[in-house]
Amino acid sequence: MSFLFKAFGLAFLAARAPPRTRAPSSLHVGHEPQVSQPFAGDAALSLCAGLAGGGLAAISSRSRRQPKALVSKRGKCVRPAETSSKGTTKAVPKVLVVNLDRSPQRWESAQVEFAREGLQVERFSGTDGKALKPEELKKVATFSARWLCTKGMIGCFLSHRRIWQKMVSEKLPAVVVLEDDVRLVEGFSDKLLKLMDELPADWEVCLLGAIGNINPDVEPFHMKLYSFCVGGGRPSPGKTRRVSDNVFVPHRPAGTHAYLVSLKGAERLVKELPLACYHVDLTAWSLPNLKLYAAVNQIATQDFEAASTVSKSGAAMTSRFLQWAWTVSGLGAMGKAGGVPNLEWAWKAAMFAIPVPFTGKRIAVETGPTSCLWVIGLILAAVWRSKTLLAVCIIYQGLGATICRYLAGTHPTRFFLGHLLVAGAVVAYLP
Repeated sequence: MSFLFKAFGLAFLAARAPPRTRAPSSLHVGHEPQVSQPFAGDAALSLCAGLAGGGLAAISSRSRRQPKALVSKRGKCVRPAETSSKGTTKAVPKVLVVNLDRSPQRWESAQVEFAREGLQVERFSGTDGKALKPEELKKVATFSARWLCTKGMIGCFLSHRRIWQKMVSEKLPAVVVLEDDVRLVEGFSDKLLKLMDELPADWEVCLLGAIGNINPDVEPFHMKLYSFCVGGGRPSPGKTRRVSDNVFVPHRPAGTHAYLVSLKGAERLVKELPLACYHVDLTAWSLPNLKLYAAVNQIATQDFEAASTVSKSGAAMTSRFLQWAWTVSGLGAMGKAGGVPNLEWAWKAAMFAIPVPFTGKRIAVETGPTSCLWVIGLILAAVWRSKTLLAVCIIYQGLGATICRYLAGTHPTRFFLGHLLVAGAVVAYLP
């Protein structure tokens, strides 16, 4: 039974694009921050890796200093030139910060962070998915995304894609992309410059902060169940994943709150992802040809403190249950390993959305509640010794993860057929 509890922990580690066709029009409307969600039992349950993805986040490392720079209301922060240890003046690449026009308070909060680090940034007005009309969505999103993604997912995808397109159009050699909920590690600029010195010559994207399968040495087997669910895992370049002291090849990362992208990387991303199709990180970072690296010691994370309780009513019960799940089931340890400090944030992460007929609305399928049903089903199957219920749980998990894989474009068909075969074998051969 203790092994079953550990399954609950893994169930939160999986989630975030289908056929990619036609290039989107240059819509410029505001950014919807999105975030970027496995179980192993005995032989019959080994394919039941966690239902849901998205609940991971970079390990937070914050320290406060007095602001070095003046901050304008909707403009830039002034940053002094950076100097390396050798005395050579270096320039931090252009920094673009995605922020919705309807979220000025988030921009003000972010500017405090940038001023603390003396970082010069430029605000980038993101695409507000909720403001897109049906005719506009047809031009910028795939059919599957229009049906199975929230408008927030689409808006977030388009915001980042517009930055990549801007780089290509203006021939920008490199850009640091941040989201307005980012939190920077002390000494961000110095650490960024040191990181850039160690990047391989072929780099296209370097994650400055990430979540998911982000062990810089060897990814533990049980953590790889996350990539089993969402697909897109990357092979190790050697005995360890490190390519230098400060740079490694991540197995299956997520998160777009802080990353460095080269012009070559932007060109590849624009070409291979012409339409919004799912969570931008689970789609972009799964591209097999993308030269993707990450910082061993992350220099940016996200603000998870603003997460609310799961529901307005029954908060006490929710809090007690989440605390139990976080500690007893092993979710806390696994979440921290994947970079998730806040269970409530992980609980609310959307896997996909289900359309409501004749209303034009979508119901978000969230990681926590969906995974909970699966875990409860597994517990009941064990207590009642019901192989039929166990088979149903296998198919249930397989279907949810298959939808995520379908949207992310990471080989969903064989994945689901494998679940069907395992479920059939459970019914046919288990006593």
